[in-house]
Amino acid sequence: MKKFAVLATILATLALGVANANAVVTVGSPLTATFTSGGFDDKPITLTNVVDTEPGARLTSPVTGKIIRWHVVMAEGGPFYLRILRPSGSDFIATGTSGPATPTSTGLQTFSASLPIQAGEAIGLEAHGPNTSSVGFAVDPGFESYYWEPALTEGTTSPAPAKLPGEIAAFNAEVQPTPSLAAIAPATGSVTGGTAVTIVGSDFESVSAVKFGDSPSASFTVDSTSKITAIAPKAAAPGEVDISVTTAGGTTASGPADKFKYEACTVPKLGGKRLKAARASLKAGNCALGKVTRKGKGPAKKARVVKQSAKPGTLLAPGSAIKVTLRSKAPKAKPAKKG
Repeated sequence: MKKFAVLATILATLALGVANANAVVTVGSPLTATFTSGGFDDKPITLTNVVDTEPGARLTSPVTGKIIRWHVVMAEGGPFYLRILRPSGSDFIATGTSGPATPTSTGLQTFSASLPIQAGEAIGLEAHGPNTSSVGFAVDPGFESYYWEPALTEGTTSPAPAKLPGEIAAFNAEVQPTPSLAAIAPATGSVTGGTAVTIVGSDFESVSAVKFGDSPSASFTVDSTSKITAIAPKAAAPGEVDISVTTAGGTTASGPADKFKYEACTVPKLGGKRLKAARASLKAGNCALGKVTRKGKGPAKKARVVKQSAKPGTLLAPGSAIKVTLRSKAPKAKPAKKG
């Protein structure tokens, strides 16, 4: 196979390894070998490394997340694009690409990205441009490569073709794992907001948002890559919502561990009720009976609520005390008997 091409696609798959918890994972060559300028012939080609004995390398991403940065060495021409390739049995599916990046030198080049990748997927490198493109290669007897000619394109599914022994391409990528949420405490709070909630999970790096349902947290502090303290915002109604954490690697998936229940005193209509019935209604609404003021000269057992300190339907903190005013009418005077 000749080296150099106007349009080349290179795939370097990475040695599967155990992801470090709460850490960005490097996928691809560790870039520790001695690389020299190389490339492909003038036909678009896809290359994948399928055997790797290089220490520290990974052939496929061990985690699901997003590629946040990628690197090349001895790259010329371009622009280059990072490609996601998904192994499927003996086939490979080309899916997902980054934006264009053009090297400014043949030294180590770093480019930003936000490219989703699933556990088990590999990365590739594509070169597009009017000029001959090349990237660094190193001879390594521990490698065995496949190549496709013409190159795989978006959505293409193809079985692995002929093998090429002994080469490694000089590029890799950094994958930030999708964060996960394991537990929250406390799991309940007031609709008025302000509850400090401890969120425990993993991969809380570069946290950009914490939400209670669709509402952003009033504020949050990232205590570590496994712990966040978030202040619950106000809620429009009592009920259960999901807490979610978003980072550059994605957003936590919904599950039973992230449920936060908003509680409230939902003020009932008390007008016309006797004290015992008013007390029961308040309890059912998660409220409490506050100060009771009595008016009127009638018997207390016949007194009814004529005023309450909060309007019916008002949402207050759970257990809020509602003041009531009771009034009982004096019994009518009996008419005097005619003598």
